[in-house]
Amino acid sequence: MKNLDMILIGIVSLVWGVLAIMYATISMIYMPNSIRVWGAGAVIFLALTAVIAMADASGRKVRENRNE
Repeated sequence: MKNLDMILIGIVSLVWGVLAIMYATISMIYMPNSIRVWGAGAVIFLALTAVIAMADASGRKVRENRNE
């Protein structure tokens, strides 16, 4: 289940990053304050993805050591 969570949160991070880039580069939707908000959201979700990946990796090691 953690693997699916990691994938979904990673996708959310990607979407937030794309939106931040769009707000920064497309003059028609130019919203300088939104760039910071969406960029910070992308970084937060990327950090959550990394934390979940590390927890999943350490959980796998513990399970493998118990089985030996």
